[in-house]
Amino acid sequence: ITATKANFNLLIVAILWAGTFPIIKEAVAAIDPYLFVSIRFSLAALLFILLIVKKLPSFDKKLIISGIILGTLNAIAYTSQTIGLQYI
Repeated sequence: ITATKANFNLLIVAILWAGTFPIIKEAVAAIDPYLFVSIRFSLAALLFILLIVKKLPSFDKKLIISGIILGTLNAIAYTSQTIGLQYI
């Protein structure tokens, strides 16, 4: 991949990521932030499992535990951010 294409891809990801903030702000005005994060993470987990179901048996225990720890930390950070959007 060229540097130009990598930079373009990074720009697209940043635009998509930034575009979620107004959507999340509107969503947490209508529903509880904890419910919103729970639904969003559950849908993402289901999609992810469908994508990796064939590779799952080859994952070792250390990788799965690391993923659970990082996922938990990410959920805490994301929940905090989502709650914060209620007050902006």
